[in-house]
Amino acid sequence: MKVISLILATILLSGCQIMNKNYQKDNMINKKFKNNIEEKNDINNWVSSDYTDEQIKSKNFNHRKPNMIIVHHTDSNEDDFTIKIFKERNVSSHYLVSRTGKIIQFVDEKNRAFHAGASYWNGFEDINSSSIGIELSNDMKTQYTDEQINSLVLLIKDIMKRYGIRKDMVVGHLDVSPVRKIDPYINFPWERLAKEDLVVWCDGEYKNVRLPKGFNWEYALTEIGYNPNILEKALVSFRIKYFKIEPIDKIEVPTLKEKKYMYCLLEKTRLVRK
Repeated sequence: MKVISLILATILLSGCQIMNKNYQKDNMINKKFKNNIEEKNDINNWVSSDYTDEQIKSKNFNHRKPNMIIVHHTDSNEDDFTIKIFKERNVSSHYLVSRTGKIIQFVDEKNRAFHAGASYWNGFEDINSSSIGIELSNDMKTQYTDEQINSLVLLIKDIMKRYGIRKDMVVGHLDVSPVRKIDPYINFPWERLAKEDLVVWCDGEYKNVRLPKGFNWEYALTEIGYNPNILEKALVSFRIKYFKIEPIDKIEVPTLKEKKYMYCLLEKTRLVRK
């Protein structure tokens, strides 16, 4: 009789354990399903561009209000490379524009993504708190695709319109973090953005500039927006962006041509900020 009771108790206990495991498994599935629903609902409530093709939530962000747009490149032509980094490392950007023109969003626009790091522009030091970051898949060597730049233009126009961002506040990572960062580098077509009136730019008209007496190039770069504490480094970024000159170890004083461009840029920046 004791043996039979022991067998029955064992069967009951095993059944309970199986039921418990099944319950835990079902509970885990339900929890995962619930989390997926919650995340989907969260993404659906994002402030986002109408041109966004896909949204992949990054956990790396804080809340803030944007008044700048920072353009980056990813150091790779592969979207998967960037997606992996945004998932595994403490870094993120609001958008990624692929070489096919696809726009992927990682962080809600009203949240603070981790894309700029130590940076400065026009008096703002915490650029992450005041900007929207846009990455472009590019390895620094190949040209950006037409599809990619067309999508970028649409995205920037949309963001500028919704937040009232001025074109002097649409800059590259190299502008806000000179020398520490050089993206989107010399192969980025700033001229295309200028044709769309999205950035402050000087074409050939700078060659006819007459510099005022006592023109100070350091003051000019500072007023344009560069960090006044690292103007030699800012000069490197200036040359990369406006003259497609690769960085060199020795930083020489600006040439007359470069000073004329600075003055032209300064005058146009002043007009935008009136």
